Amino acid sequence: MDADQQPERRRFERVPNRISVTLALKYEGWEFQQSACTVDLSRGGLRIRTEPALDEGQAVYLFSDAGILHPRYCRVIWVRAGRPEQQCEAGLEFPPRLVA
Repeated sequence: MDADQQPERRRFERVPNRISVTLALKYEGWEFQQSACTVDLSRGGLRIRTEPALDEGQAVYLFSDAGILHPRYCRVIWVRAGRPEQQCEAGLEFPPRLVA
């Protein structure tokens, strides 16, 4: 393998897609909502752009403004914060569904 090539770590294929979404969050005892936009989607999760930045490990409830995505809980896996005037990018994972 060339030094420039890295193995693909993703389990699912990503599909570029721009969808306006809303995140319901709890932070320091407060509950609030913030807007975001998807960058890409997969069966296992999605990448979003939002402001302010999220925290790794944070649980969020995601729903799309137009009802395109099913509302669901997600977990923030990674965050790339930009400069203060830029939005951050975050990777959200769809947790496995529990079977009762």
